[in-house]
Amino acid sequence: MVFLEKLDDLLKGYAPARVVMTGFELGVFTMIAEGKTTAEEVARAAASSTRGMRMLLDALTSLELLQKHNDRYQLVPGSEAALVKSSPQYIGSMWETNHLWSAWSALTQVVRTGKPYTRLETESDAARFFPMLIRSLHVYNLEPARKLAGLLLPSQIPPDSRVLDVACGSAVWSIPFAEASSEVRLDLLDFGDALAVARSYVERHKVDAQVSYIQGDLKHTDLENDRYHLIILGNIVHSEGAASSRDLIQRCARALRSGGKLAIIDLFPNEERTGPPRAVLFALNMLINTSEGDVFSVSEYNQWFEDAGLSEGTLVQLGSTTTALLAAKP
Repeated sequence: MVFLEKLDDLLKGYAPARVVMTGFELGVFTMIAEGKTTAEEVARAAASSTRGMRMLLDALTSLELLQKHNDRYQLVPGSEAALVKSSPQYIGSMWETNHLWSAWSALTQVVRTGKPYTRLETESDAARFFPMLIRSLHVYNLEPARKLAGLLLPSQIPPDSRVLDVACGSAVWSIPFAEASSEVRLDLLDFGDALAVARSYVERHKVDAQVSYIQGDLKHTDLENDRYHLIILGNIVHSEGAASSRDLIQRCARALRSGGKLAIIDLFPNEERTGPPRAVLFALNMLINTSEGDVFSVSEYNQWFEDAGLSEGTLVQLGSTTTALLAAKP
């Protein structure tokens, strides 16, 4: 019976996720924050049915994202920053689109054929989804990134370091280094659409005088030898596949100065690839959304580090679900 109950919970796990996604897609959290507190008022603003909206808001209340008193709804205290669109900490951008829902719904076909639903490692596909994704990821990753900067600067890299952020997205993993030292210089590498988003965050964090931009594909952009004190691969190796990742690490190793650090932020499965669930489920996400992407164990990374002339990697916990693997160039 216990097994059946666990299985039932797993099979019905889609429902809470879909409820929250619909809340973001319809903008109900923002509407409630603006003073529309009854189901009728929110339904009218969202061009939705009153019956459907009442059921949605009640479901969100049961999930402890809303509170309800006398048929009026309000946000749970402390949640406004994450749930309301006008907040700099709003995490809903990536959930306002049905991309991930539609992509995961194609899992059966993807497993059968081995062909992805989309190829987010390409510029054309990335341009449709990444600007929304990286806005949410900036919020999720900012505090872990600040922890990484505090760990490395200035004890392991100098205060005047030159840092390369590969496939930078919003530049969340490198901006904290510039915030920590006015002498740090950042080179941000990504596709053009992503760099436009990165530029907005650089300006928001007021470090634009310390930043240069490199528009290009990480697979083909030339990296200058012996230039960088730190190179960051923040949640990007998983989209590239083993062969491309091995090549990227070798190119990064050549671009590092002696004593420089390579920081890889990613999900690392155990050696048997049986867990943790977050990592092995993300491997399926890469199957769905990339041609060659996967997650890799620490031993796999260490082999690539050895081949590239880098030290064995050291794992650093940056948050409850965020880990970095650090390697050095002798």
